[in-house]
Amino acid sequence: MRFFVDKAEEKALNYVRTYTKHTIYTHVAFIRLSEATEIREKTRAELSSYFRQILEDPKSLVFYFANKDVLVFSEKMTNHHVFKILRHFGLHSPVERNFYKLPQNGECVEELVSRYIEKSKGGAALQVGKISHISKRDRFMGVEISSNLHTVIDKLRQSRKDNVVLVIDDDPFATNLINCAVGKTHTVIQAHDALDGFKKYAKYAPDIIFLDINMPSVSGFDFLTKIFQLDPQAYVVIISGDTNAANQQRAAHSGAKGFIAKPFSPDDLFRFINQSQRECA
Repeated sequence: MRFFVDKAEEKALNYVRTYTKHTIYTHVAFIRLSEATEIREKTRAELSSYFRQILEDPKSLVFYFANKDVLVFSEKMTNHHVFKILRHFGLHSPVERNFYKLPQNGECVEELVSRYIEKSKGGAALQVGKISHISKRDRFMGVEISSNLHTVIDKLRQSRKDNVVLVIDDDPFATNLINCAVGKTHTVIQAHDALDGFKKYAKYAPDIIFLDINMPSVSGFDFLTKIFQLDPQAYVVIISGDTNAANQQRAAHSGAKGFIAKPFSPDDLFRFINQSQRECA
């Protein structure tokens, strides 16, 4: 892992602009570390050592901005890593994490990094526990996102006794099949596109999501990225008939807990449902 401090903002932009090596899929994560109360006491060496240990990816690049915010490029960063970072530094603000292909998406990533740099300079600062109203993250397909959504979801999960399964798939046969398989022991909520899925996610705070990849308007992968930005503890399993290696790899890199191929059996579903209950216990 490489840890950049001096002129980190400039180096981050140069990295994106000049990347011409082999194709990679990388996570780009912006962490408002400046909001952590204990960050002033941390030395550069301590932070470098922590990120090296937590990311477990020798190819990761960590850019430590002048105001103490951090920008991370990592091929292996997952939802689990994000949650550990938030917990370690006592942060409540959602981490912005996006998934890109380089160098093909270089211009898009450059624009994103430029926006993060402006935020670190105070141009669009996030408030603790809130989502920036300047960032595009405050809306999803035209639906405004509540600033305390993460807190609301946590309270919903803690207050109820039943287990909720959310199925997001535009194929009614698949959603009905899952409902028949697990509906006797779990509450099953069905959604037939990403927008409907997002609304029901915010309303029901499911313990596990079974998510299709190929859906109209917004793909399952785009939905996955959005959910993890808002709720790092989300437990998502991809379920799809498009089982090529690239999709399975992207699902794993995006933080999905697993990949179930269609057609599937009830045992496939319960394997992940039981696993999610053990992890959340």
